[in-house]
Amino acid sequence: MNITQAHTDKKAYGLNETVTISCVVQNETGVNISVDNTVANIMKPDGSIEWITLFEGLIGNYNGSFTNTSLFGTYNVTISANKITDTAKLCFEVLLDHDIAVTSMDAPSFSEADSTIIVNATISNIGLNDESEITVDFIVDGVRQSNTTIPRLKSRSYTNVSFQWTAPVGRHNITIYAEPVVNETIVWNNMLSKNITIANIWVPDTYPTIQQAVNNATAGDTIIVRDGTYTENVNLNKSLTIRSENGSHSTIVQAADSNHHVFEVTADYVNISGFTVKGKWQKAGIYLDSNVDNCNISNNKALYNYHGIYLYSSSNNTLTSNTANTNRYGIYLSSSSNNTLTNNTMSGNRYNFGVYGISLSDYTQFIDTSNTVEGKPIYYWIDQNDKVIPSDAGYVGVVNATNITVRDLTLTKNGEGVLFAYTKHSKIENVSANQNYYGIHLRDSGKQHACE
Repeated sequence: MNITQAHTDKKAYGLNETVTISCVVQNETGVNISVDNTVANIMKPDGSIEWITLFEGLIGNYNGSFTNTSLFGTYNVTISANKITDTAKLCFEVLLDHDIAVTSMDAPSFSEADSTIIVNATISNIGLNDESEITVDFIVDGVRQSNTTIPRLKSRSYTNVSFQWTAPVGRHNITIYAEPVVNETIVWNNMLSKNITIANIWVPDTYPTIQQAVNNATAGDTIIVRDGTYTENVNLNKSLTIRSENGSHSTIVQAADSNHHVFEVTADYVNISGFTVKGKWQKAGIYLDSNVDNCNISNNKALYNYHGIYLYSSSNNTLTSNTANTNRYGIYLSSSSNNTLTNNTMSGNRYNFGVYGISLSDYTQFIDTSNTVEGKPIYYWIDQNDKVIPSDAGYVGVVNATNITVRDLTLTKNGEGVLFAYTKHSKIENVSANQNYYGIHLRDSGKQHACE
């Protein structure tokens, strides 16, 4: 026996419209038969489940009505019957009467100055009604540059639009915006945006080396580095953005001189993104020097350095989505404050992560659990009270806190297995902290703890 011809009376419905669900039950020879307990399991867009019974009309023909179409989205239906192993699956959608959406946008992330940029977008009609005279705007940095009109777009169909733009130097936000049609009430999906960087300095096109590009750049410029391996030490002494064209897997900067950092930053407001930085074990892959602030280091991979990424007396910087592997230290913050770390991955280093300072401000960092050491999250808590560190911790830092318990953990390969800085009335119990530079480091916290 099997369930066949499962369908709804329409594929799309309006809000609170009744849906008729139908099927036919047949035996192995294709003859319609009657069965008991034919039901439809309906999963709504929010994941909740409702059941309805399908009633027999003609022999083997079953129908049921579903009325709770109170949510927009896709409803998944599974029909089953007593003593029939197989089920039938189908779906239907509940749509707005009028809903135009920008469903995709294609534009380069980088381009050369004064080049012609082509921006393509897909405009979809995901409402119940056909629409006409749809205006689509092309917007750069909040200013409309041009528009086009789609004469007609049928329900549940799409079309493509294209714009051209001559790009000035700088970082720009481009937006495709489909103006709402008559009676359209949901407009959050009427636009898509993307940032694009237009650079007038390209390595090796404009200058053969990254350092030559830096030397000839003006503060505020963007330098794009094409794919390849560059053997040099780069001193960034002015506020610049340096990006690889296609990411760290394609663009490698390796130290020419083992006595110098691969990238040494001595200016504020420097952005470095998308490089593999390889040292020779003596210096840092990316080094932010004393009193350097407000830099952004993202999407880099540091290998074979003494420090993968090293901040020394450097504050208010952001480190995002970097990987440090096979260094002596992965990421190390020394006498620095108010730095934000998210989605950084450290593994295979002698010491994956560490924070060192001589004052409370040196330990004031914003580090969430998206940062990991050997696949385990970093727990770096500031101003917390009456809590227990979770059991999956890979590194524990507790700053200016009270009554924190760290127990039953194995913490290895970090600058500190457990760091307590300016923390009182807290406990460390049954913690194994081997193969760290400091197993347990108590900074102005030592007399407050019971360590077992």
